Amino acid sequence: GDHRDLHRLIRRQRQMCIRDRGYIEWDNIRVHATCDVLTDRYVIEIKTCNRIPYKPYDNHKEQLNAYLYIFNRQIGKLVYISRSQLQTHVFTIQPEYALFVETMQKAVVLDQALKNNKPPRCNLTMDQRKFYCRDCPYKSQCMEDANAESIMLKEGDSDG
Repeated sequence: GDHRDLHRLIRRQRQMCIRDRGYIEWDNIRVHATCDVLTDRYVIEIKTCNRIPYKPYDNHKEQLNAYLYIFNRQIGKLVYISRSQLQTHVFTIQPEYALFVETMQKAVVLDQALKNNKPPRCNLTMDQRKFYCRDCPYKSQCMEDANAESIMLKEGDSDG
């Protein structure tokens, strides 16, 4: 993949909006979204990276999938631009309703956490925590909550 894929993709569009905003109502909350590029056919999300991945990162795919439903499009284009390789690669994403529902359920949990001023329970694997939590300002608070929770689980263990 080189920059010609990206040029072809953009050149074919009749109408294009940069950083378009939208929202969707779901389970009594409103989820807002800002996509990088919206055309009459596609939602295009642009990501910079050091190396072009072999497949889209799960969190990028989940984000673009939600955008497909929010902006009512059937095709998503996830564009990776490598800073070190000086290459681009375009992945095509089709809508997945089950993934969209999962994303919206996360939004509902987050909305409740914000209303209650209490962080939601962490549902990430240890590998995901290493990646997502390393720069989070609330990491120490989550770790305290997780430790307290595991201690309570051990105390409640009836195996004796």
